[in-house]
Amino acid sequence: MATRIDDLSIFGDYKSEENKLTAAILQILRRGGERLIREFSAAAGFVLPDNEIDILSQVTEDGCTPDGLMRSQFSFSLYVESKVVPNAINKRQLSALVRLQERRDDATILYITPDLQRPAHLEGEPVAWMSWLRVRDALVEYLETREGESDDVLAFLVDHFSTFAARLGVLGQSWEPPAGSVLVVPAKNTWHINDEYRLYVCQNRRSFRPSEWIAFYVNGEIRRVYKIEGEPEQDVIPASDPLLSTFFGKSPYRSNAQEPHMVMRLGERRDVGPVKNDSVDHAGRPCAFVQGQRYTTMAELESAARTSDL
Repeated sequence: MATRIDDLSIFGDYKSEENKLTAAILQILRRGGERLIREFSAAAGFVLPDNEIDILSQVTEDGCTPDGLMRSQFSFSLYVESKVVPNAINKRQLSALVRLQERRDDATILYITPDLQRPAHLEGEPVAWMSWLRVRDALVEYLETREGESDDVLAFLVDHFSTFAARLGVLGQSWEPPAGSVLVVPAKNTWHINDEYRLYVCQNRRSFRPSEWIAFYVNGEIRRVYKIEGEPEQDVIPASDPLLSTFFGKSPYRSNAQEPHMVMRLGERRDVGPVKNDSVDHAGRPCAFVQGQRYTTMAELESAARTSDL
């Protein structure tokens, strides 16, 4: 018996990691609604049918001509098959899914795997494919749109999905940041400690795109950008590191120094702007520029006056 997605928590009532990840994706898409589902489908390479309602008159069908016809073609079924191990496509299962798709005009089969290239077994098959890394990036990109940036619950779900995917090791990502790439995070009242110790500490194994720089969004503006020195460190116990212990002692950051954290070591600082926040939500109300994380470039930051310029 199928289970409705709204009866499950974000990670589902499952034991297997692939089912938990799939349940999380479906919950996120449900929360984001049609706008996110359309963006997600485009990233996966398949197009959803139009949801417009056609209103026609004097249409002859099956030998009769009614005076009017109202019709919508918006009907689809998306079947998701996920894997958490590379090169794990089961040929028999794939054949069964392709036959299912052939029997249904509105069906699309989507494989999600850790592979960074389309798996060889899927070559030539009429199915869509995404890597977990592309899934994560597509969700983060949607959060940067006007529709997504004001949805705090959606941002929370995406952040926890990203962290879970990173911990499972399905993102297959090395820290090789593009030149000039900038990660933007909210710092609230911790920026002066970050600046003094040249550290950024956050939830362990949090998932970030590889970035050359990190910028702190503080009190509605961005003023400071720091070079990220090396790859972020995972599973760090701050209490075992003298510098981090001192950092925790001075910081209002509410966390247990005996628990593992992610640590970024920061180097060169550049001052920009200030880049003032002028973000508004879909209703035109002022909102924060970033709740979890966003991405931009150093060139954009150095030339921007407002967050809408980024």
